[in-house]
Amino acid sequence: MKRQYKWIAFLIAFALTFALGVKITPLSERAIVAGLALDMEGEEFTVSAQILLPSENDSKSSGIIVSSAKGSTIGEALAKISSESSMLIAMSHCNLVILGEGLIARNAYSALDYLIRNAYLSENALLLTAEGKAKDILECKTAYSEMSSFYIQRELLVYGNYKEAVRRNIKDYLASYYTENGANWLTKVRKRETESPQSGGNTESSSSGGSGQSGGSSSSGGGSEKVYVLEFDSCAIIRKNEFCFSGNEQVISGINFVTASLDKGDVVVKEGNVSYCFYIVKSKCDLSYSPNDYEATAKLNMDLFLKEIVDPNCVNFDIADVEPPPSVNELVKTYVIDAVTAAFEQSRARGVDIFDLYGGFYGKAGKKWYGLSENYLEKSSLKVEVNVKYF
Repeated sequence: MKRQYKWIAFLIAFALTFALGVKITPLSERAIVAGLALDMEGEEFTVSAQILLPSENDSKSSGIIVSSAKGSTIGEALAKISSESSMLIAMSHCNLVILGEGLIARNAYSALDYLIRNAYLSENALLLTAEGKAKDILECKTAYSEMSSFYIQRELLVYGNYKEAVRRNIKDYLASYYTENGANWLTKVRKRETESPQSGGNTESSSSGGSGQSGGSSSSGGGSEKVYVLEFDSCAIIRKNEFCFSGNEQVISGINFVTASLDKGDVVVKEGNVSYCFYIVKSKCDLSYSPNDYEATAKLNMDLFLKEIVDPNCVNFDIADVEPPPSVNELVKTYVIDAVTAAFEQSRARGVDIFDLYGGFYGKAGKKWYGLSENYLEKSSLKVEVNVKYF
């Protein structure tokens, strides 16, 4: 009965809300943020928002603009952007946040915590860091999309299932931050200038300083406008609010082999003059722990099929009939083991528990682990076992 009363009360409140009317801000008065860039220099934040400009027809946008403002807090900078545009900043459609190098080394956690608590930003928004300033990435015109934020989202959502890229969101970052060691990793994006595949196009950029007054510059492009492709071939390894080092493609692969369930990507090995390219159908890792021995074991089960063979001495063969020899199978295993080991050892050397062994040991030993945990990372070892099935 009590449950029924609760439902009745809810329906009455719901009906009264609509009867009295709810004020909804029209699209023409909202600045729809598609991507956000956060930088920090000294004690000052720079917030840049890629905004979809409203049009007279609420069903579509009239263009894009990147608006920037500085402030002693994130909230102050966002308020200046809102004041400059005379529109309400709407973050509900923002699915991308880029952190600049200056912020990664200083105060990334506080900035993200503020955004998800006060700005209605989804904790599922993709998160990455930039080589240099995040603003430069958000403002750049990419060769394959008018909006850099949409281009990045497409790339990471697709290649995040590969071993060659790291796909992380705000929720992942905050969860890792609260582990004992606070180890984190984020895709590091950088831009590379290239030739424009098409001429024309317009981009605008505005910025406001400490006063909050509008200013800055705008540019309209032609054939001479610089365009870029974005590359995601390194990652930032972080501990709490400290940037530790940049991991290369091997480190990225090692992290993904352990922490992600992969269903795309290639494994390429070479035996003598013959190269073998295998496609990853499925790869999953299970971790087991032996706290008393400070040993963790990563057991990888991989399903691969042979996609390509490059053999200078072979002219005609049907690849479907080729069975990888045992020696090649061992090369595949070594390839995976080396990648996982590189990620673990390079991180450990800098005090980063990249695979959260502390959490695994504690989960296995319970409170007994507290008496064993001193200098645990220095004492720990990671054993990697790889089981490969070929199709």
